[in-house]
Amino acid sequence: MKRINSMNGMNEMNNNPIDLDSIEIKQFTTVYHSELGKGSVVSVTYRKENNLIMCYFPNGRTHDWATERELRSGVGDITLTRQVQSAMSDNVGDSLEDALRSLFNPR
Repeated sequence: MKRINSMNGMNEMNNNPIDLDSIEIKQFTTVYHSELGKGSVVSVTYRKENNLIMCYFPNGRTHDWATERELRSGVGDITLTRQVQSAMSDNVGDSLEDALRSLFNPR
């Protein structure tokens, strides 16, 4: 059973971690894209081992596909919980800064 303990993976009402395995993925389930933001499930194609899920993101006015395993594990661009953007951008800024330093300060 996988549990999320991050700030965005908490239940709003009682601050308990959300159990991603217990969430039923069906039409109109809320999903989050790393670039396009909040969206919803449009359709689910049921398969023997791994369901294929089509999501719509109104901010980008586009559809995207993900498998149920990707959604539950949070591996791909589409997840069931909000992704923390600040942590990702901090790492990019540091690596960019290091790259610029090494470019302009040869040893």
